[in-house]
Amino acid sequence: MFGVPGAPDNFDPTFAQDDETFRPARQMYETLVSHEPGNAKLALGLALSWTPNADFTEWTFELREGVKFHDGTAFDGAAVCFNFDRWVNLPNAAAQAQAVYYSDTFEGFANNQGGGTGDPVYNSCSAPDPAAAVIKLNKAKGAFPAAFALTALSISSPAALKQYDADRIEQGGRRSRTAVTRLSTPPARGPSGSRATTARRTPPWCVTTTTGVRRRS
Repeated sequence: MFGVPGAPDNFDPTFAQDDETFRPARQMYETLVSHEPGNAKLALGLALSWTPNADFTEWTFELREGVKFHDGTAFDGAAVCFNFDRWVNLPNAAAQAQAVYYSDTFEGFANNQGGGTGDPVYNSCSAPDPAAAVIKLNKAKGAFPAAFALTALSISSPAALKQYDADRIEQGGRRSRTAVTRLSTPPARGPSGSRATTARRTPPWCVTTTTGVRRRS
């Protein structure tokens, strides 16, 4: 056990803004790209490789196979695209205002209301096969590929996001609460079966379990 200044604001990294929220998120979610422990060098995450086209407006990801979310949904190219399409289409000002890391990175949403102010950098995503995802951008940006390692861009289960209406935001004071914070589910279990004791109210889409994906501490 160790003391922290406060409780996590929510368990959806899309809307995380502070260290106390990001800390458990990093233990429960995975990103396409990761970092080597203790430095900023990029390392494998849910993607085994990431390759740009000639003008850096398209990134092709080779994805790990055999990965499942905590709810049993398979991780694949379609799941990656669902998440990127979810972010650019956040439905209202409250949701967009809370997605600060996405907004800073991609600069805008399909329908700007509260977070972005410009045209979105993100254009589209396609999954040519289950083990691949191709992300197209409207312009090249130096933040990539490192930005794909942002905890705010963690990949969540599409099935559970839809089931639990995860984009419903309640704006109140400095905090916005998502529907996920009201869920009460059993603690998540990692690949070895050990409890993820960092979150007692773990949403069922937040953990990807697989053989070979390094668990972040």
